[in-house]
Amino acid sequence: MSTSERRREHYNKSRSDNVSEEESRYECSICYKEAVNPVVLSCGHFYCWECIDEWMNKYAYVKKQCPICKRRVRDGDVCFHAFLKM
Repeated sequence: MSTSERRREHYNKSRSDNVSEEESRYECSICYKEAVNPVVLSCGHFYCWECIDEWMNKYAYVKKQCPICKRRVRDGDVCFHAFLKM
């Protein structure tokens, strides 16, 4: 199953489970679960802190970039959810 098919299937399942827009707003774009210690990159994609940290260290060690849109990620581009509400 392709990535776009998995995303579409996941999106449809989320809608059928009546997940509110507010709740799904912090869904990790890597594990597709509710983000644990959610962070958002400057491009607007949300991740679990552990998921994005592992991804950056494992797959993007040469050029740090968002796994979804491939936009460059600098050290200051990661914002923890706690700071988003301020």
